[in-house]
Amino acid sequence: MHAAIQASRLALPLMALLAAVPARAMDCAAPRLSGAETWICATPALLMADMSLNDSYRIAALLAPSRPALRREQQAWLRAREQCRDQRCLRQSYVDRARQLRARIRDWAQPCAVDPRRILGDWESIRSGTFDQFQLAPGHRFHSWLHQRPEFNDKPWTFAASDCRLSIGAGRDGIAFAFLLAQPRPDRLILIDSGSLDAQLYKKLR
Repeated sequence: MHAAIQASRLALPLMALLAAVPARAMDCAAPRLSGAETWICATPALLMADMSLNDSYRIAALLAPSRPALRREQQAWLRAREQCRDQRCLRQSYVDRARQLRARIRDWAQPCAVDPRRILGDWESIRSGTFDQFQLAPGHRFHSWLHQRPEFNDKPWTFAASDCRLSIGAGRDGIAFAFLLAQPRPDRLILIDSGSLDAQLYKKLR
């Protein structure tokens, strides 16, 4: 991949890049950091929040009906974040923006436009998904691997095209999963946790 993208910069060209390429953590080695960036770079929890938010922004950009509007909204949030003068304010800023992006992703995933035939196959998480890799196999069998947990294999799954809900039944471990799906393009699949609304991006392997 390429050099790290400093997602916190306010310049419009850089924000345009955020809509098109994988988001990265800010470059804490940059010669000039704003006050908020200095706090974030000195606080591991805030750096993690920044990375998570960048992931959410990238997913939102795949679904947004208007990417320019999303960029303007993100720029406004970045300007507001720069007004923070302590870690508590920064933490709350990230919490609020993450909640807002989760709601945007949920809303933009509807109405359901997923073709059930296109979700079949093998998928791999781009970053920190519930499953590292999984397969939605014909016959409605779900398989997951790279977890060293064989009980994640051979679960039943169903997909409701009316609301894009993927339900993965409990296997030997007794754990069931429920997600809302969005598929902005054939080789990308977004899983939105039905409870937390956390969104995860997967790429198709085959």
